[in-house]
Amino acid sequence: MSLFGIFTARKPPLQMVVDVGSHAIKTLLFEKSVELPSDKFGRPSVYPKIVKKMFFKLPVSASQARTVTSLREFIFTAV
Repeated sequence: MSLFGIFTARKPPLQMVVDVGSHAIKTLLFEKSVELPSDKFGRPSVYPKIVKKMFFKLPVSASQARTVTSLREFIFTAV
């Protein structure tokens, strides 16, 4: 048992990508990769680990204010 997380291993930092489209808001939360080795084509041989995926479908007649409100709520939920 650790006291306030002092004796636990460090967790990798997380990054979030948000895509706001006309019909949906999509979010991908993943662990940030740390100095990944690359293969002979320059691609990383290990990809970041996906922690969480979120999807919210917007109504067809959503106004700009409604989209921004939904985005704010969506990011608050993700964080």
